[in-house]
Amino acid sequence: MLDRTNKSLLRGITDKFMSAKGLGIRPKQLKALIATLKLMESNGISERGFKEVKGEKIMFDMGSWFGVDGKCGTTCCIGGTAEMLVDDNRLFEDVRVSEEPEALYNLFFSYVGDITVERAAKQLRNYLETGLCNSLWGLDEGIQNVHEISIGLEKYARGSV
Repeated sequence: MLDRTNKSLLRGITDKFMSAKGLGIRPKQLKALIATLKLMESNGISERGFKEVKGEKIMFDMGSWFGVDGKCGTTCCIGGTAEMLVDDNRLFEDVRVSEEPEALYNLFFSYVGDITVERAAKQLRNYLETGLCNSLWGLDEGIQNVHEISIGLEKYARGSV
């Protein structure tokens, strides 16, 4: 359950977001993702070092769902952070197993490159507002657009467009 601190993080930022039903996720998952976004946007988590969150030292790392890093603390990605914030390490198990909804699966697992908190927060916000997440979201936008154009050209050449 979200504690008082996390509930205060949710106020005032949810008016642009799609509903849980619209995103194809459960309300508890949506609340956890919004709390994660607010934590990220308030510099409450960093990829450069450990910060204390809910009595634990954590560091953002898209390559680690939720990994204990010896005496230093815990590393976690978007999904792992969301699960930690609501004390439910199985909250997104359905996404990990079924790879659905696809956009959320892409957000959690289909990134490219080293992802900063700033970049991840931007993509998470985009997902919450649009329900979309490209599987190449870690690439520079210019490179991503070139890749999408090349895929479109390949489909055109095959006659599938």
